[in-house]
Amino acid sequence: MLNEIIFRGHFTNENFYPVIHTLPSEIISVTGMSSFTGWIFVNSVLCIIYIFSTYLLARIILPKREQQLLTVALVAIADPIIGWPSMSVFLFPLLFFIYYKRPSLTFRIVFLIFLILYPFTHVLSSSIAIMVMLIIESSKKAFSIINHKTGIIPVQYPTFSLTPICIELVILLPWMLSFYAFHKNLRLLWSQIQTGAGPDVLGGMGSQLDKIDIHGFEFVRLLFMLYGVKIIFIIFSLIATYIVIKHIRSGSIKNETQTLFSLLNVFLFTAFLYFLYLIGAPGLATIEAGRIMSFIMVFTPIFVGFSLYELYSNVHFKHLMIGGIICIILLTSFFTIFSLYSSPYIMTPNDQVTQMDLAGMTWYIGEKNITVKSVNIMTPPGRFAMGIIGISEARKRADLDYGRYTSIKIPDHFDYIKNSSLGESYGENKYAVITKYDRILYTTIWKSVGRFNDSDFEKLEHDSTVSKLYSNGELDVYFIHELISKFHFHSR
Repeated sequence: MLNEIIFRGHFTNENFYPVIHTLPSEIISVTGMSSFTGWIFVNSVLCIIYIFSTYLLARIILPKREQQLLTVALVAIADPIIGWPSMSVFLFPLLFFIYYKRPSLTFRIVFLIFLILYPFTHVLSSSIAIMVMLIIESSKKAFSIINHKTGIIPVQYPTFSLTPICIELVILLPWMLSFYAFHKNLRLLWSQIQTGAGPDVLGGMGSQLDKIDIHGFEFVRLLFMLYGVKIIFIIFSLIATYIVIKHIRSGSIKNETQTLFSLLNVFLFTAFLYFLYLIGAPGLATIEAGRIMSFIMVFTPIFVGFSLYELYSNVHFKHLMIGGIICIILLTSFFTIFSLYSSPYIMTPNDQVTQMDLAGMTWYIGEKNITVKSVNIMTPPGRFAMGIIGISEARKRADLDYGRYTSIKIPDHFDYIKNSSLGESYGENKYAVITKYDRILYTTIWKSVGRFNDSDFEKLEHDSTVSKLYSNGELDVYFIHELISKFHFHSR
């Protein structure tokens, strides 16, 4: 999508989040750097903005310097955000820092600009932002009722306001409904609510673990290596919830209590939504509810910083607690190091794209016969085509199936279990594109899945119905010849 803007000078009508592609395209145009370098640069800058804006938000919410420093230490070493839409989530703390500072006229203007642009970073992120603001505003009312019943004078707080929510809704809804893809999601959502049918998320996770043969202690180890940071942050966020409730019940209302109360309500509500998604609640899968984990985690470093300092302040063995805090920081850093990048250690293949992948796909897309379609193992050429020649041009190529999940897959073991040659599996000529990633994936980390082995790839090289057209050491292109059966000859 970024390249599409560079090639054509505008984004297409299929781009749901043009802001995060327009900004890098402008930087690339000005600096002359490659699109991939520009993309990495912008992501890196946004990561720094995320850390810095979380610190600024912590300064508003947490009054003590020690709490703020603990928060920034945790957010700097941890990687609490998982998966897409990471770029829009990186901006989440900045959005709510400006939200809390909006009583100032300068920040009010900045907030209005941010509010207008944010729906164009990602539809889901904007929807979650609306939900978060609604929870925060509702929490003000709830807190006022609690204070009224307890007879405590409430701490000064901005007045209840739905204006930001209305502005965001007025921009988001027309933008979202202008895309046909969201019409399908809405129809599916309504259908699932009517029928009560939801996805078997936990069953799907179980079947994936069965495929890679992970059970018992290995499952526990993998769970902590993948989600150790999330588990630590969620536990201490729950401790923060307990501490804030204890403050409210005892009447010990501090300056930070009201703001923490509202943000903890956000944490608990999003966690509840994710729990409903896991148990297969109807409708949640249509909004990509698996991505909610990023929004659950985005404020948790603030809660962890708060709870760690409160625990330190209320124990007699200060030195022991300091050692515990250091251990938690080191443990968080350890889990981050081993889970940030894909590796066999966490049973996750490294699916980064290499320069040789791009070089091979560029040759293939430019030179192939457009009347012959492709098959692949795990690397759809159409997805590369969208990045190499742009979305619009890739869409025009009927020979390039650009669907991430609908592309034609090569049968397990190249069908050598049933047939003596791959050509027997197809009724027409095909191209096969196989990368080094495809070869390594099923012969090492996912070997237990049993789709392919070294012997299969060796047979492919000697298959009389397969001709190798191109190889650069990391990507191979084959031509699979249609094998006309004996029955076909006889009938002619």
